[in-house]
Amino acid sequence: MVIDPEYNNIIEQKMKDEVEELKKELAWDLEYSRLKIKKLKDYVKNELLIDHFVVKAFKNPQLKI
Repeated sequence: MVIDPEYNNIIEQKMKDEVEELKKELAWDLEYSRLKIKKLKDYVKNELLIDHFVVKAFKNPQLKI
């Protein structure tokens, strides 16, 4: 039994609007996190590709890693 069907419609529309707003916020948070992870991975990968070094033995310079 519904006392005021118009009030019920208003409440349902308000809930739909809030759900849509929440979906937009979650999509933004997801994209933001995805981009941060991508930047971090790119940074680490680029750092690893740049830093190369060679270790040589003291007594035999022909040995190196």
